[in-house]
Amino acid sequence: MQNRKRFRYFEEELEEAASAAFFAVPGMVADRVSQKTQQEYLTKRRDQVGDGSIVSATVSQLGEYSFCFVLTAGTPPKGAGDYETLLMDLWANAYLEAAKRRLLQDGALFLQKSLAEKELVLRFDKLVTPGISDVPLSANAWIADVSGAEAMGVSVFESGTMMPLKTLASVAVYSPNLNPSPKANFCKKCKSLQGFTINPEGCMFCFGKADSFGA
Repeated sequence: MQNRKRFRYFEEELEEAASAAFFAVPGMVADRVSQKTQQEYLTKRRDQVGDGSIVSATVSQLGEYSFCFVLTAGTPPKGAGDYETLLMDLWANAYLEAAKRRLLQDGALFLQKSLAEKELVLRFDKLVTPGISDVPLSANAWIADVSGAEAMGVSVFESGTMMPLKTLASVAVYSPNLNPSPKANFCKKCKSLQGFTINPEGCMFCFGKADSFGA
């Protein structure tokens, strides 16, 4: 049987990171229109999935240090006008990006539990995403199949395009951190992961070096 797991993310888990991602877009401001469209997106997304989650993911282990996943934030509802529709789309992107970061953390813990060497610490290495670099978009179909994405309502066209529109399929690759620092401090970006220290050399919670989070 494949080592597979389903993750669900809710508004409160993603709110801070999603807001940061949204307002990082040039020209975006915290006005009443953007706040209103955010609430509309969240409300309709909850209704769409039925369990109150904003983003859902399914993960399947490929090897000792890697897994493939499909992450979906659904299809953003259309707004009353072009500007509102654009904001809906940007909020969907923001929640998808925030959930991806959470999933890379949760997925690393998922791998960690199956390691033969329980004391080994994994660090994030790279993300392989179809349609980017040398990986063809058609590879989305293979990832979706292995991950069991159909159970989340995700489908893939022959072209490799996925539905719902705000869906991401990737392979996450990690590597052993052979030189962890014994005196590492907590990372400000990882407050929700109390109990885990952050290695300056980089680890699974920093996606690289502690001073380049999100780079």
